Amino acid sequence: MSEGPKYSPGRRSGSRGAILPEFCARPASCAPAPRVPYAAAMQRRESGVAWLDDGAARLAQLADRHRWALGLSLAAIAVLSVLPSAAWKPLWYDELFTFHVARLPSLAAIWGALAQGLDQQPLPYFAAHHAVFRLLGEGEVASRLPEMAGFVLLTVGVFGFVSHRAGAVCGALAAVGCWMTEVRHYATEARPYAL
Repeated sequence: MSEGPKYSPGRRSGSRGAILPEFCARPASCAPAPRVPYAAAMQRRESGVAWLDDGAARLAQLADRHRWALGLSLAAIAVLSVLPSAAWKPLWYDELFTFHVARLPSLAAIWGALAQGLDQQPLPYFAAHHAVFRLLGEGEVASRLPEMAGFVLLTVGVFGFVSHRAGAVCGALAAVGCWMTEVRHYATEARPYAL
């Protein structure tokens, strides 16, 4: 039969004086590593992964020099990431409200439909969809274009805000981080969730 942990009645630890079990005793093999002189540490760094530090610094400088190109590239990638889903996915129940209200002949007709309680979204939301329908025609992509534009503006805005304060690489990582949220999913729905 195995015994439980053995306690040393005389061994106390910390300011509270708790009694520690024997297995908590620090063996001699766990002694801290000896300090390495600075020159030896720098020599090891230069021979090891210093090229990674240099490469990262060069990449950060390149990204900062071409901040606008990086921002435009992120915007293009944002459009390309949501466009296929917006094109092939059929309109669902809530999106049909947006589609049918926004295709009414005038803003006055839209206002009248909203006054009768057809939908609870505000008039500027339907006015944006109405304008897109007049410019590009009706369809799945045109129905979702204001939300996709909001997603692209989010990407560019987060990139601009963060890159101004922490550099272009951090701005790009923050913008891509926004893509990992549900906002990307809602950017392909003709409802104001992504706006």
